[in-house]
This record gives sequence, structure tokens and C-alpha cells, in this order.
Amino acid sequence: MSMPPPPPPMPPISFIPPPLRFRCTFSGTICDAMRRRGWQQSPEPSILSREVNSDWSLFFCDMTQFRDAMINVTNYRPLLDYQRLGHFRNCQEISRKNNLVKNLKRFRGRLERAFGKATGDKCLFMPETFILPSEHSKFLAEFRTNSDTLWIIKPAAGAQGRGIFIFKSPTDYLTWRTTFDYDNASNDDPLTDNNNAPITCVTTNDQPQQQSQNLSPRIDTRADTYVVQKYITDPYLIGGRKFDIRFYVLVTSFTPLRCYIYREGFARFSAGQFSLDALQDVYIHLTNVAIQKTSEDYNPEKGSKWSLQSLREYLSARHGREKVQGLFNTIDMIVIRTLQSAVGLVSGDPHCFEVYGFDVLIDRMLKPWLLEVNASPAFTPSNEEDYVLKLGLIDDTATVLDLEGRLTTLEIRIGGYDLLYDDGPVYANPNDSGHAIGWDNGRKLNSFLGCKNDRVPQLRDLHRSASILKSLIPSEPQEILKLRNRKSNNKDDRFLMPPALP
Repeated sequence: MSMPPPPPPMPPISFIPPPLRFRCTFSGTICDAMRRRGWQQSPEPSILSREVNSDWSLFFCDMTQFRDAMINVTNYRPLLDYQRLGHFRNCQEISRKNNLVKNLKRFRGRLERAFGKATGDKCLFMPETFILPSEHSKFLAEFRTNSDTLWIIKPAAGAQGRGIFIFKSPTDYLTWRTTFDYDNASNDDPLTDNNNAPITCVTTNDQPQQQSQNLSPRIDTRADTYVVQKYITDPYLIGGRKFDIRFYVLVTSFTPLRCYIYREGFARFSAGQFSLDALQDVYIHLTNVAIQKTSEDYNPEKGSKWSLQSLREYLSARHGREKVQGLFNTIDMIVIRTLQSAVGLVSGDPHCFEVYGFDVLIDRMLKPWLLEVNASPAFTPSNEEDYVLKLGLIDDTATVLDLEGRLTTLEIRIGGYDLLYDDGPVYANPNDSGHAIGWDNGRKLNSFLGCKNDRVPQLRDLHRSASILKSLIPSEPQEILKLRNRKSNNKDDRFLMPPALP
């Protein structure tokens, strides 16, 4: 009796890992970017639930959601090892204007004690600023001494150009002062989502109600602090219009400090020709898209923006590459010093990361001035080009966080991100930077802000080489540290390292 034929061999079973999940309180660009990566969006938990659901790996949240998540984490269940939140606990140490000013002043003092006054003075990259009401007397003394100076008042936690007032005469300031009752400070919670706070507008008694295009004195009912600073009266103009630049910095750790700077960004232009004769015209003096899009001259296709690469090419054509490189070297230093001022103040939670939006104004002498740092930069695109930029930014942020485990930790460029600082300055490969000179004529830092961002082919090559390198890297930590070898023994490095705490 013949035996039955053997069954055909089973096809090999290929393991397909389940898709990663993300949570997001914003619709649009962030969700689009994560879905393109093959991630699935996790459903929002019940409003009555006190559990932090564990079926997500990445959570892009606003400050209100972040606060709720931290309360649940503290009281009920800690985050799992693989989970990442899109804010640090006290990220507002640099995103609130009053905290930023205080921390930079404190850090400048540390630099002066460690390296001398000349080094400390290199931290003077914000216009002279006073915090109200705590420094009201100091401001009045300076105000009387420099009577011809223009000043600008901003809510410490304001956003999108709301609550800003430009003035010169003492009468204007005193009138504004009487409209604001400092005793009505209503919220001391450092995690309050002030960016989404309702705004109450109050005008002075001797002026009629202003229209939206005027910079009338306003009060943010949830902000108890304002900053007043010297107004930059000689901004660099293109076509007679004022602009500032927005670029992005990803911080994955404050303890130790580790940050990446994104190559792309944009210049935001005002709609009107710059003039000091119309101080209350927001279409001349403010560049916020939320304001400019209400202008009759706003172009929805272009969005009143230039890409940062176009701006850099324009400036290089007019002033030479070497001078423009010096401008961007100074911007790199501003980023490092600003973040260093918050080290030890911002929580070092390994579950957290932050995408900061830096706003910088360039004056007529090509000197950059830091205006503010945003902990919740808008990812809503104003046009197609802006959508592509922000889609790539979110995608590259997820790649840097590497929850899929595809990288080696040796990378100094990931998509559009360049590793700028990793517990010390990171320097560029000479093959990438050419003969470019770095800050203070030192080595070129690993930053290419405004340069070509060929992120797609770079990521393709990066993942291919990373898979090979991971199989070759020995497991001994000493060998891995030798491979990283990013820091230099150059004596000038000490000026980019944070001084010891007093």
C-alpha cells in the first residue's frame, strides 16, 4: 500500500509588527505626517477616565492636555518606557517672555563670573527688557533717561501678536498703566495653556474703541505679567517691508542638553511699508500670520512668507557669503545660550521632548535679535509650501525620536535636523561645511540653517547605512563612545560649554 504524498511545505511566516500608535490633540499636519509613516491614531480616552491609556507611543498635545497627562501620571500610573510626550514639564522657562528674560540675565551673570564681562556681553542678544510689574521702577528710571526711545509692551504669555502696544511718550505709557490692575492676577499655574486663553480688549478712557488693525492697549485676563523692551527701530527691510524669521529647534533632553536645529524655516513679512509714523498699525510693525492674513494685501497663495533658503540666498547675493555665514553662526550661538539658560530649571524627564519655534529679527547691520521662543509653534500651514515644510518637520521629529529603533545614536544629521549640541558643541564634517568659519572664527558648528534640505534621499541613505552599522558596532560602551567622537579638545570649546552653577 503506497503512502500518501507528503503535504506541501508551509510558506514561511513573516512577522509584521503591529503599527505604532500616536495621540494628537491637533488635526491636520501632525496627523497627516504620522499616518504617512504608517502609524495609527489612538482613540481619545473617556473624559471620566483617570487612566493614561497605554496603547500609544507618541503624544502631540497642547499645554492643557499635557498638564492633565502629568496629573494622571503623578497620581495614578507612570508612563511606560516607550511613551513620549511633546512637552517638558516646565518648558515655559524659556517660552514665557518674563521667564526667558530672567533666565538669560541670570545666565549672563554666570558667564561673566566664569569667563569675564566680554563673554557675558555676548548674551546681549535680546533688546533691553524690563518685567512689569516687578521692575516698574527700573523701567521708569530708564524711560526718563532715554526719552527718545521707542518701547514695546507684550504680555508675558501672549501669542499671535495679541496685547502688544508700542509707545514713546510718558502719557501713553501711564494711560496704559491705569488700564491694567496688577492685583487681579488670576492664574499662577505654570502649565496653564495661555496661548489659547480668551482675550479681553480694553482701551484707554480718552480714546475710542480701536479696530483690529490698531495696536490698542489690551489686557489678557489670564496673564499677570508683561514685558516692556526697547523697540528695534532699524530692522533689515526687503522691499521696504519688515520681517522676522521663524525656525525650529528640537530638544530631546535638558539633562544633559541635546538639541537639533532644523534646516528649513521661513521669513514672515509685514504687509505695509515700514514707517515709524504709524506706531499703532499692526500691518506695518507685526509679522504674525494671524494678523497679516486679515490685511487687504495678504496673498493666500504665498502667505507673506519666504523660505529661509531663499532669504539666505538673497542676503548672500547682497552682502557676501562670509558675512551671512557670520549672521547664521551668531544665530546658532543664540540657540545654544538660550537653551543653556534653562538647564537645571526644565525637568529632565526622559519621556519628554519639545519642538521650539525661535523668532529672530535681523537689524540693518545684520545683527540678529531674539524676540521670543514658542513652546507650541503653530503647525497649521498657510499655503502648500508651508504644508510641505511642516509635514517634513513632524516626520523628521518622529525619526529623531526613533521609536521604531532604526537608528544607531551616532547620527549627526537626521532628515532636515542637524545635531547642534550633545552635552557639548557638535561640529560639522569639513566635507559638508567646506571652508566655512564658525562662530568667533572657530570651528563650524553642525548647523546648516537655511541651506538645502535634501531630506528624502538623506533619510533613505541613513536608514540603509544604519542597518549595516548596527550589525557592526561592538557592544562595548567604550567602543561606541570612540565612534561618536563628536567633541573637540579645542581650548575655545569652553566658551560654548555652560559654566558651573554658583
